Amino acid sequence: MGALRGAVRALPAPHPWVSWLVVLWVSVGAAVPLLGGEPDCGLDEYKPDGLKRCCKKCPAGSHVSRHCGANHGVPLCSQCEPGTFLAYQSGQTSCQPCTTCRADQEMVAACTQTSDQQCQCKTGSFYCDSLNCVENCLRCHSTRCPAARTLVTDEGPP
Repeated sequence: MGALRGAVRALPAPHPWVSWLVVLWVSVGAAVPLLGGEPDCGLDEYKPDGLKRCCKKCPAGSHVSRHCGANHGVPLCSQCEPGTFLAYQSGQTSCQPCTTCRADQEMVAACTQTSDQQCQCKTGSFYCDSLNCVENCLRCHSTRCPAARTLVTDEGPP
């Protein structure tokens, strides 16, 4: 036993940077897949269908034109075409079509590459969201739109 204790004492103490190197190696190794296994994609990555690798997501307002060629690589991203948008970074291969306001609505905010068009009921109407009506904008009346009372009384002659 004495010989064994002597051998253990004879080992030099590791340098302080060795423990940091081990921590770095373990943390990087956690993101690297085992051979033949599925990759662990980060929050800013996506896994293309049929490919065993992770690609960085394209920024908002753009879509993936070509997936990355290497694990954790950067794909080819293209800007959303007019009339389309993507509000968040993603691995989508196409942008979403912008909403079109209905005839009983007016545009509040135009569609951009990063946000959908916003619509609201035209002035003098309200959005009916009860179970008894279809999703439509209905004309205001004195009990539904408080501002309609003012409009009705102001329309008459003095």
